[in-house]
Amino acid sequence: MGKIAECLGLFLWYNIMYMNILMLTSECKPFYKTGGLGDIISSLSGALKEQGENVKVFLPLYNKENITFKTQIIGNAEIEFPVKNEIVEFAKATSSDFDCYFLAHPTFSDRSGVYGDKNGQYDDTLFREVLFIRSTEKLLSLIKFTPDVIHCHDWFTGLAPYYFKNKFKTMFTIHNLAYKGESNAFELPTLGFPINEDSFTTSTTESGKILRRVNPLKSAILNADIISTVSPTYAEEILTPQFGEGMNEYLKKRKDSLVGILNGIDVNTWNPKTDKYLSPYNYSASNIEKKAKCRQRTLQQFGFNENDRRPIFAIISRLAWQKGFYELTNGGDNSILENILKDNSCLFAIIGTGDKELENRFNYLSSKYSNLSFKNVFSEELSHQTEAGADFFFMPSLYEPCGLNQMYSLIYGTIPVVNSTGGLKDTVIDIRKGLGVASGFVIDKMDKETIKNAINAAISCYNNSKDYKTIQQNAMKADFSMKRVAANYKNVYSQLIRRVK
Repeated sequence: MGKIAECLGLFLWYNIMYMNILMLTSECKPFYKTGGLGDIISSLSGALKEQGENVKVFLPLYNKENITFKTQIIGNAEIEFPVKNEIVEFAKATSSDFDCYFLAHPTFSDRSGVYGDKNGQYDDTLFREVLFIRSTEKLLSLIKFTPDVIHCHDWFTGLAPYYFKNKFKTMFTIHNLAYKGESNAFELPTLGFPINEDSFTTSTTESGKILRRVNPLKSAILNADIISTVSPTYAEEILTPQFGEGMNEYLKKRKDSLVGILNGIDVNTWNPKTDKYLSPYNYSASNIEKKAKCRQRTLQQFGFNENDRRPIFAIISRLAWQKGFYELTNGGDNSILENILKDNSCLFAIIGTGDKELENRFNYLSSKYSNLSFKNVFSEELSHQTEAGADFFFMPSLYEPCGLNQMYSLIYGTIPVVNSTGGLKDTVIDIRKGLGVASGFVIDKMDKETIKNAINAAISCYNNSKDYKTIQQNAMKADFSMKRVAANYKNVYSQLIRRVK
């Protein structure tokens, strides 16, 4: 009996040490990326594979006629629906650091957008979600893969935990609670889902009529075995009405199954020592002299005098209300940002696209003040070079589930000035905690006086080069590698696998 028990123990240990993980996602770099989700899926999957896990990634194949990567069709399947069955194809990427599979179907492959077009979210979004989820089992059968955990990411996969309940163990990661992907529920019966299922629908009243809507995030929160967010602080914040986006009561019900795992970054891509965009001015914490050359390049790129000694504050961001830019620019001549610019004691180098009103405001400020320069572009090269060339990185987000730019800034020795929220709070140590540990400046409140005080404190620190260099060295010691992040996810996976339903 002892030998049998020992062998059984080794068998269970092996299966938990080498887990089969299926990532369900709508984005994955380098194939498709509209934001941070694509980066995280790619780097997390690669890190898990490096640590010995068997990881497969499954996502739709968009814009088939214009793909920039090679795939191989591996099979097809008929997906049954109550009204009309659909034929789909499955493809596999032929060059990738991990096994990546795609769903090919006209609703994805014949369109250029990932989630929508210039008119907004696609009208058949619910059909696309359900088709993708129902195709998953056919893919698993085709490739003969039985996942220990299906890890679902963001609203597009939100119905998967309901669909796979009692079939597979599921984990759902909320990357940003504000994006729910809601759709009208009238299609549900034709897609094989009940229209009155409270765990994934909500009711609204319009013109005296009760309308049912599908809420994929609600579904995931109530049906997934484990729910995670991308930072510990955000996991606490979303339990409150202020940050809960109407989902906080559902999240409170699942509080015991909610965990915050801080995101990481791809240190192969974001590393000042090896960053291809910095050449020939690569540098490191132990050899930082060439950061001055990066700074000079940034001054030139933004049209500033290359001998200007005022500190450079960089903003590299999607221009959206979430990022705090309306609070920064509201009030015209008396806005927070204009008051800072009038002092003329610093420079602002801003890169961003998005909200047209914010683009117009930054363009206006760029024409009005010589110490602000705005590049209305999306450029990987310029973003990397500005991260390295700036002295500070300004990130006044109203909320930030995790944030990546402050992590890039820290390891590039570009000191963050951030609002105290979500992942910003978890990654930046404020100077008020002491020079021995400080890595940046944290804003307690998003008001004019507090923000201006934080900027002035940063400028004073910069002018005291000894203190600035101390904080810079502290910042560059931070470990945001995906190796650490993958280890945290592995721990949650293994606990879930051991759990008896």
